[in-house]
Order: sequence, then structure tokens, then C-alpha cells
Amino acid sequence: YRENPEKFKFRGVRTETVVLVPDVNMSAKEYHEAVEVIQKRVAALAGKNDYIVKEESGKLRIVMPLAVFGEDATAQKIETIIKEYVSCPLALSVAVAREDKEKSEFSYTYCDLEREDIVSAERYEGTLPVESNGNFEDTDSFVKFTVSVEKASELREKLLENYNRKDWGLYLAADRTLADSAYKIACNEEMDTFYLPFSKDNSAWKVLLEYPEIAMSFNCFAEIPVVWEEESVIEGENQCREDEIAMPAVCLEYGRNGLQDTFDGGDWVENIANLKDSLDALGIPYAFGTSGGERQKVVVKTAQKDMSAFVSKILAYFWPSCTVTYGNTELGYLIIKDVSAIETDKGTYAFQVKVSENSLFAQETDRQLSEVQEEEPQEWGLMINGEMIAKTDKDLSEALKEDEAALVFEKNCLGNNEKFDEGLLPLLKLIETTVNTQGSSGDAFWYRRSWFLSEDNMVEERPETSNSLWEPYDPEYDKICETIVEAYPEAEMELSRIRDGFLEISLHMDIQQDYQTDILRAVKKIYNDCGLKQGIYDGVLFYVDDGEEVARIALDDLRYLYEGEVSKGTIFVTVPCMEDVEIFKELLEADEFFKDFEPVYNCHEFLKSVLIQ
Repeated sequence: YRENPEKFKFRGVRTETVVLVPDVNMSAKEYHEAVEVIQKRVAALAGKNDYIVKEESGKLRIVMPLAVFGEDATAQKIETIIKEYVSCPLALSVAVAREDKEKSEFSYTYCDLEREDIVSAERYEGTLPVESNGNFEDTDSFVKFTVSVEKASELREKLLENYNRKDWGLYLAADRTLADSAYKIACNEEMDTFYLPFSKDNSAWKVLLEYPEIAMSFNCFAEIPVVWEEESVIEGENQCREDEIAMPAVCLEYGRNGLQDTFDGGDWVENIANLKDSLDALGIPYAFGTSGGERQKVVVKTAQKDMSAFVSKILAYFWPSCTVTYGNTELGYLIIKDVSAIETDKGTYAFQVKVSENSLFAQETDRQLSEVQEEEPQEWGLMINGEMIAKTDKDLSEALKEDEAALVFEKNCLGNNEKFDEGLLPLLKLIETTVNTQGSSGDAFWYRRSWFLSEDNMVEERPETSNSLWEPYDPEYDKICETIVEAYPEAEMELSRIRDGFLEISLHMDIQQDYQTDILRAVKKIYNDCGLKQGIYDGVLFYVDDGEEVARIALDDLRYLYEGEVSKGTIFVTVPCMEDVEIFKELLEADEFFKDFEPVYNCHEFLKSVLIQ
């Protein structure tokens, strides 16, 4: 019972498990203080006795009934609620906002509200005792909170004029960087007393108005609610029951790529059939389920040893992008007629790509080759969805001129093994099946996220193992990681599998006064020390305090930057406020390093204004 209390406490009840991992910069004192606050927050969200919070190796494991998050809770909704009420510092503010629907424009004004500004907060039953612009007729319970005299004066000065105008609403924003975290409220004329409608059965308002703040955000890893298939009209060849998957396991979620989550019936069935065909080509056992309601998302569960990050993202690409490269230069997209794994010697294979309608591509290739041809011949390569998977020493320039070229790539770029052998044949069959699958509509499954289960079936923040043979091997990436970690030991690197060849670097630097100079210094150092000017990646994205989604620096179009002949790329800067934009403008204009980049600025205050709505 002590080791597995959730098995007894929630017998017969669907539960949700969330793992919270502290920020790398959080001190031991801040962590222990945060644990006490999080215990209170979870109790307010789930009910005093309806949850478990357990410390394990410096992280928190939280278990509570799935019903806390709603009947049809999705992973996105669960993560939003956890961030809003449990795992993040909440920067409160009071805001007035108005949407001009004809012009699709938002107008807003807000005023920060610190915890020490709140004098009292208490729940009452009944209707609101004040009139307001909000629609509060159905309110039967509310929280009344008062603020200090000084804060009331500031609120009146900033907000009262617009609040009294027609079509303007008053909001309590829990955090302007979190979507759906703004609550409509009312107030008295003096703006020292506010009324927040809140269900009488819900105590989560205490997180906003009563409990102390935590110092830093925790990273959140949530279990995704799944209904596993017991039987199916489309039964996969290697499909099995969820409890038959070897542990540790990984669960992969796939959904529609677009604003709407739900598929049409025909598209839903076709995509499930295609996804199971791709999984069967791998020859691994898998369980299959749905998440988020009817025709929304599907979840695949496999053993971690049978999966890799590369495979998880290529499984659902039914129109993968195939690109031929010469050295470090991408020559353009191929119109693929067929991809197949062919046996060259006993137990050794190669990729054969048949190309159709190739004349226009060949002309463009000739032009590009004349620009990048070097004294020493370069290797030709094949990229799928931005990942280099195979190369050849043969010259393909003449073959590409044929209308129906057959290109053969015999050198392997996966798993640090030069040849495609029997161990890689399942992956070749997967790519063959996926590339050759032609869907009948533009609505296809796309990879959304993964979560990992330990040997004892508990959610973990990272996998214990994976099939490294099924992962692209990039020696340059390993060198770059080593160089960056030498200079910034807490930095994290990741190659994006969604955007072609994009390197993401999280620096975990504090955003404090004069942080702009520190960021640009880090960008230059990493860029120069790692040889990024040589065009290894399409772009490099630097995150600073990425949990807040601010202070992002992106150098784009790096594949066009060659030593001795530097052409303009683009630097994208996303910052917390307009004052920061001006500081970055001055620094970039004065720095010789950035003269070959075209700056584009985005102020995060604009994003906040939209999120308030």
C-alpha cells in the first residue's frame, strides 16, 4: 500500500498521473518551499483527500481522478490546467479588454496585481452584488477579494475609464502567457473590491488569490487519457492488447494537423488503416487506442526498445518530403514515384528511389550544382523530412536528368553503421510503406507528442532506452553538443524532427537587467565555435528561459551561408516587451557580427494581449 497507494485509493476510478520536474536553476530551499505550496494547490484542485503527491528522486508524482479535468479531458487541456493551477508561478493582473469583431482587432489595458496587494479573499453564495458589463445572470457563487488602497488607486487610474465604456470587459488574468487563463470579473466603483464568479464546488480560486507563489516553473509531463482498442474493424497484423506491451514503454499521440481536431469519417478510417500498415511494416507489437473524443486523436503504445524519435515522427507522414543533397547543399524536392529497399549482397541493402516528372527539377539542379561544385567531389545524399538517411559516392548529376531516374543510395546514415543490414530492414520497409502510401485527402495524421512509462508503468520525463539503430547519426551534431556544453554546462540541444534541419538550443539564462547583451554574446560564441556558418543546419533557434516562451533568438536560412561568401540570413527576435525591442535594435545595429542578417522583431506583449481574450 505504501509503495503503490494509487492502486488502493483509486480502485475502479480512471486516474491521471502528472510528473513535475524542478527547473535546473531552482535551489533546494526554493524546491522545498514549492513542494508545500504545490500540495495545497493540488488539494484545492482535486479535493482535500482525492489526490496523491509523492516525492521521488527530486521530482513530484501527482495522481488524481481524471474527472478533475473534465469528462473528455485531452492532454492539452490537462497540461493547461496543471500549468494554470499547479506547476507555474502565476503573474496576476487585472485587465480591461475589448474585441472589435469587424476589424478582428483586440484592445486591452492591464495592471499587475501582486499577492501582497490582495487584502482579503472569501467565497460567497448568491448573485453578484454589483452591476457590470459582464454576463453574470447565472452566477450562484462567487469569490470576493479586496485590494490595498494604493493598488485601488493605480487600478482606477489605468482601467476605470475603459471599464465604464460599452463592450469592454474586466478580467483577472492568472498569467498573460497562458491561454485560457483569464477570468471575467466585476468590481465596485472604487475598484478596491472585485467579484470572481466561481463554482461553489471548486476551491481552485485559492491558488490564484490565497496561496503563496512558487519561485520557478516545474516542467510538466502528463499521462494522456486513452481508450485502448479491445477489438477493431481494422485489425493490425501485429496489434495486441495494451497490457501485453513489454515495459518500459512509450506512447505516441497522433492527430489532425490543423485548427480543427476532428476528422471526417472516411478520412479517419483511411488514416487509421495507413498508420497500422506502417506499424506492421516495422514488425513490432503495438497497442492502439483513441484520445480526446470521437475521431480526434489516436495513441500507439510500443516497447521503448522497439521505437526511436525518428520513427515516431515518420510513422504518420503519408506525404514525406524527399530531398537530394550534394555535400551540405539541398538541391530541391523530388517527385517520388516509388521507394524500395533492394538487396545488394546477402544481408546488405540499399535505398532505391524512382523519380518521375523530373525535367524541371533537373534544370534547377544543374543551376545549383554549378554554384556549389567544388574541386573535391562531394557525396550525394537522400533526406526524408529533413533527416539525412542515406548517401552514395556515385555521381547522380547525369541520372537526375532522366525523366524517370532510378537513384540508388547504399551508404547508411542511421545508427552509426555504414551499411544497411538485416537490423535496419524493418526501418527500410517502414519508409518504403510510408512514402509509397497515397492518401486520398489532405487530412492526415501528424505526430503530436510522446510520453514514457517506466518498468512499473509510471509516467517518466524521459525514456530509459530506445532503438538507437533507428535514429539518424550525425557526428557533426555530437561535436556541436560537446562544444556548447563546454561553454554552457546547463544548455540543452535538440534537432527538430518537424522543421527540416532546425537546431534548438535552450540556454537557461535568467532574464534580468541587461540580459540582451548576454544573449547576443552567447549566440555569437556558439555560432562561431560550432562552425554553424558552414551551412550544417537550416536555422538555429536560441531559447532563453523557454518555459516563459520569451527572449527567443533565431538565425534562419543558415544553409545559404558559406565560408568566404556570406549571404544574408534572417534573425528573428521575440522579446517580453517593446522596451526590449529598442534595446535589441541598438545592439544589433552596432554589432559587426549581425550585419549580414535581416532582423525581424516580435514583441511578446502582443501575444499576451491576444491570450487575455
